[in-house]
Amino acid sequence: MFLNRTNNSVLAISAAIGAGLMTIAFLAATRASDRRALEYQLAAARNPVSVVVAIRSIAPGTLISDEDVGYKRVPRAYLAAGFVGHKGRVIGREAVSEIFAGEAILATRVTGAASRRAANSIRAGYVALAVGTDEIAGVAGGVRAGDRVDVFVTDEETHRTSLFLGDNRVLGIGGLYPFGPPPAAGQGGDNANQAVVTGTTVVLELTPTQAGKLTQATEIGKVRLALRATDRGTDR
Repeated sequence: MFLNRTNNSVLAISAAIGAGLMTIAFLAATRASDRRALEYQLAAARNPVSVVVAIRSIAPGTLISDEDVGYKRVPRAYLAAGFVGHKGRVIGREAVSEIFAGEAILATRVTGAASRRAANSIRAGYVALAVGTDEIAGVAGGVRAGDRVDVFVTDEETHRTSLFLGDNRVLGIGGLYPFGPPPAAGQGGDNANQAVVTGTTVVLELTPTQAGKLTQATEIGKVRLALRATDRGTDR
């Protein structure tokens, strides 16, 4: 009986000692893990990274410009995955959801490619004006996006033809992207550079004053386009 009690006491003490050692080991491991995590956070705070942030709130669908974004140095530990480190990856793209002022921009918050909206192809201070054409007025279907054309107007009363606007940039062709629906999947790229087809429109880049005058001219006369030769010695 005495031996049994002694054995039980020894077992109980051994179990207690084992549990104590396990507790100490667990606490030591936990402290080491916490210490490593703290060291990582301190290191991240000492070595911030440059990220792109919104200077002002950006609404969904907004075409992001250089004035909308800037840089800010933020500890890496405080950044979500997918942060953007260069403005070139967001400028010219559209916001897919609201981005608040001061917020670091994530790649998932903008479109995956530069926007091809028609408005994005127009230079500042200009407008796009569609001019109706047929096979003759449209240079037999030979006008393409990026060409330059002269606009001639024939007065229907006097039957006199004159150069109305010279050297105008063609932004695109009506019905072809981005002045029409995007190409279907599997077609391998946009079709903005295809030739104009009979009975469609040519979109010209004009100043607002030029656009107003040409609009009025189309009401009193016939418009024809003349395709200008490519100046291979000049960077257009």
